Amino acid sequence: MYTVSPREGERYFLRLLLLHVTGAKSFVDMRTVDGEVCSSFRQACSRRRLLADDAEWRRVLRESFASEFVPLSQVFATILAYWEPSDPVSLWDEHKSLFVSYNRLRHRGRATVLRNEDTALSYVLLEVQESLKLMGNFTLKTLQLPTPQDDLPALIVEGDVPELDTDRLRRAVDEAILKFNAGRELCFMLL
Repeated sequence: MYTVSPREGERYFLRLLLLHVTGAKSFVDMRTVDGEVCSSFRQACSRRRLLADDAEWRRVLRESFASEFVPLSQVFATILAYWEPSDPVSLWDEHKSLFVSYNRLRHRGRATVLRNEDTALSYVLLEVQESLKLMGNFTLKTLQLPTPQDDLPALIVEGDVPELDTDRLRRAVDEAILKFNAGRELCFMLL
C-alpha cells in the first residue's frame, strides 16, 4: 500500500476515500455522500466524518486573539503547516473577521489602508503566506485558501513603529507559559 502525505491535498483525500468507500465505480461515486456529489474529495471525507474535528484549532485561534503574544496570522500558518486541520477553508472563513480585527488592533489606527475590508484581508493572507514559506513548502493555493492582492499599498510609514517595552513583554510571556499545558507550550515554542 502506498502512503500519501496529507500535505498532498486532494490526492490524500482520494486515498482516504479509497480505503473507506466500497462499490464506487468512478471519481464521482467517490465524492457522492448521501446522494449528493461533493465538490472535492476533501469535502467528501469531511461529510463522511473521516477527518478529525477542527474544534481544537478554532479554540486555539480564539485564545490567541485574546492573548496578542504571537501574531494571529502566524498561529494560523502554524496550524496549517504542522497540524493539518481537516478543513482549512472553513477555518479561514469562520475566523477572517477575527484576523482583520486583530490586525487593526495591532496597528492601532496607524495603517489607514486597513480600513478597507478587502485590503485588510489581503494583509492577513500575505502574513500567513510569508509564515508558510518560512515553515516549508506550503502555499495558500495548495491549501485551497484565497491569496492576497498583488498590488497592496504600503502598510506602515517608516518611523511609525512604536517602541516595544521588552521587559514588560518578557514578564507577560513568562507568566503565560506557566499557565500552558504541555501541548500549548510546544505550540507556543514552535511559534
